[in-house]
Amino acid sequence: MSTATPRPIIEAANLSEAWLRAFELLCSKGTDSGSPLTVSFTGFGTEGFPDEVEIIRKRLDEVLLSHNKVNTEICASTIFPIATLQLMESRLQREVEAKELGEYYRRRVYPKLKAQNAKANGRGTYFLRLTNYGGNLNHPDEEGDNQLARMLEIWAENPHIAQSSLQLAIRHPKVDLNRNPRPFFPCLQQVSLSYDTHGGIAITGYYPTQYIFTRAYGNYLGIAHLGWYIARAMKRKLVRVNCICAHPLLGEPPKSTKNSLKQDFADLFEQKVPEKMELKAVLNEG
Repeated sequence: MSTATPRPIIEAANLSEAWLRAFELLCSKGTDSGSPLTVSFTGFGTEGFPDEVEIIRKRLDEVLLSHNKVNTEICASTIFPIATLQLMESRLQREVEAKELGEYYRRRVYPKLKAQNAKANGRGTYFLRLTNYGGNLNHPDEEGDNQLARMLEIWAENPHIAQSSLQLAIRHPKVDLNRNPRPFFPCLQQVSLSYDTHGGIAITGYYPTQYIFTRAYGNYLGIAHLGWYIARAMKRKLVRVNCICAHPLLGEPPKSTKNSLKQDFADLFEQKVPEKMELKAVLNEG
């Protein structure tokens, strides 16, 4: 946790505006990058996916690509693989439960991700930790704990369970507590759920450290997709996504500065955010 005074909460009607305001804040002169940051957004479309502003996401993806960074969709998929789920459900013509999704991801999806990029995925992904916590990454048959499936089963038995029970862990001390001075993974520590008396749920992600430029948008999107999936399974509606970061960093790539990054988004900072628009996840047949 940072020792600096926390910033005021950023609350927006859509994901894109929430990210843009957080990014602008981290780019500001005199900003203490270490001050804790909380971002919250409440806009969701008729199908439950987060409202987004197309021009903001498109611009960010273009700038990320110019710096050889992964786009927002790839980043989001490490938290929740929405394209994999949609592909499975399209083929099976039914909703896929967490146990089945976790098993497919463990056996079919993660081995490919690890082979493609062992540095980034060698210790797992966030979704793998949610559905295979403590599992043997080198042997898919040695199954870990599917926290997501277990939590949903407990909820189905008792939809009035204490809200403190609705937590999912990412960090694994036995694996992650080591002497690496700059660990690559994980940044997300845990997620929690809360519910109200009107059929709504909120999901919150907790980050000790987070890169606002390179990762935050994809993080917000992935947490929102996870929240949508949980809300559907609970037969509730996702009404809010929160992201709490104890020590946010801009995360500018090499040879880049705050000023140059600000120029990439200057016109968006200066104008009012365009009318919100929902962007549905695209199926990835690859």
